[in-house]
Amino acid sequence: MTARHGAVLSVTGVSRQFDGAPHKLFGRQRSEGVLAVRDVSFSVAQGEVLGLVGESGSGKTTLARMLVRLLRPTAGTVLLHGRDIYAMSDETVRRDVRPRVRMIFQDPDAALNPGYTIGEGIARAVALHAAGAVADVEGVVSSLLERVGMDGSYGRKYPDELSGGEKRRIGICRALSTDPDVIVADEPLSGLDVMLQERVLELLLTERARRGFAIILVSHDLERVNQVCDRVLVMLRGRVVEEVRVRPSDGGVTPYRHPYSVSLQLARTGLVGSLQGGEGAMLPASRDGAVVSGCVLATGCAMRVALGLPDVCAQAPPPLVAIAEGHQVTCHFADSLPAG
Repeated sequence: MTARHGAVLSVTGVSRQFDGAPHKLFGRQRSEGVLAVRDVSFSVAQGEVLGLVGESGSGKTTLARMLVRLLRPTAGTVLLHGRDIYAMSDETVRRDVRPRVRMIFQDPDAALNPGYTIGEGIARAVALHAAGAVADVEGVVSSLLERVGMDGSYGRKYPDELSGGEKRRIGICRALSTDPDVIVADEPLSGLDVMLQERVLELLLTERARRGFAIILVSHDLERVNQVCDRVLVMLRGRVVEEVRVRPSDGGVTPYRHPYSVSLQLARTGLVGSLQGGEGAMLPASRDGAVVSGCVLATGCAMRVALGLPDVCAQAPPPLVAIAEGHQVTCHFADSLPAG
């Protein structure tokens, strides 16, 4: 993927395999693993907004959890300011990683302890990651709440007293509490109505402009990601199939070219049917994460059908090919992909 000088976070060759449950096949004991993330590489620069887009089962959330050291990769490295976060001791991670890379969880309740008030929870996060003693923790908490549009009274409430939208804002508040360099936001708009989605996005982008941190926005919504991101990585069954700069320097919009990315766009318009009950009708039913030798889209690619079903698509993983500045696809026939 595109390399960037002075990257805040750099990911190289990251994979994650989960062991499958043992089962018998033709009388033999077998145990098939699930390769949730496959050889992913990218970097994110200070202040950049990077989108990770894919449907359920694409591996985007698994990848996000590896970026914040909640899940160890099977292979590959994750560097924060050039330092491998998986080579660090737990104490070093607590001091140098946890404050710098923060996560907004898809389920906002996952980050809220029901036994603490909102103010107590934020105060604990501030105190835990502060380099030294914090003179006025209560003042810091009040200031953080104000920045996400909530008055001080919310600090005295418990999580079960908040609405879904309020919990999302508290999640952002907790992420901001350590003055991070990177915020990984996993489906932060999930379950919210359109108005609340706009408010949450505006809040994140306003704080990013103010403080200069990078955002990695994990989402299934390609249209929404296009509106706010500088670059987008499209994931399918654990692999990045396309990287595109959606806000090029000339102010234009780079069209997607990979067949799967195009199918996601068409799905938004209703021009294609559903993928196993979801968006993106190009793929037939198959076991998500199954280890395949060829392209992850080989069995459902319209481009391959148009080319007469060449064997190479099913036999060998496609290379990463640069088709324009800041635009790469994984495809054996990248030169033949139709322009948008």
